[in-house]
Amino acid sequence: MDWTEKIREWGAANADARERERAARQQPASQELESAARRSREQADRLHREVYAAIGQRGGRPAA
Repeated sequence: MDWTEKIREWGAANADARERERAARQQPASQELESAARRSREQADRLHREVYAAIGQRGGRPAA
């Protein structure tokens, strides 16, 4: 998978994480929503790191 595909994947994961975080804020007593939001954010953050590492390996921005 090239880094442009990774950027698309990260964008989708980040949007999902934002939506889950918003839903969890609206129902703060829901442990299930909070847990799902946390997992989504962790996935989005992991993909973000992978994208920047891939860009850094290609001579773009330095790898984080």
